[in-house]
Amino acid sequence: MKYTFLLLLLIFSCTDMDKICKEGEKKIRKDYCNIIVSNIKKQTSILEIEGVNSITNQSSNYKDYTRQFHGVIKYTNKGDTVIKKEGELKLYVYKKDSIIICNVENFCKKINDPISDYLTFIKR
Repeated sequence: MKYTFLLLLLIFSCTDMDKICKEGEKKIRKDYCNIIVSNIKKQTSILEIEGVNSITNQSSNYKDYTRQFHGVIKYTNKGDTVIKKEGELKLYVYKKDSIIICNVENFCKKINDPISDYLTFIKR
């Protein structure tokens, strides 16, 4: 009886997690940003940046409420350019000497897979 309960709990929690991931993907697909970072909050799991839109030169900010882009927070600094294209599930961080690509497609499967392409580092 105890093991049956644990098995049912595991099945329902995985189903809920898939649903949460799919909802997060829908939200992220709609997002867009093209920001030269002037401020980034590093003590959080939510990516939150402020800066200047590199196309319009106006103040801009971006906040990812889904927490799926939290992996790039520690690698993003003032002066980097962060680009999120509408319709994509990737976030690009352009640094002076490299590019970081955060790919959140199938996020729930990738986050615990050490060989996934969740974060890709490209040296320029």
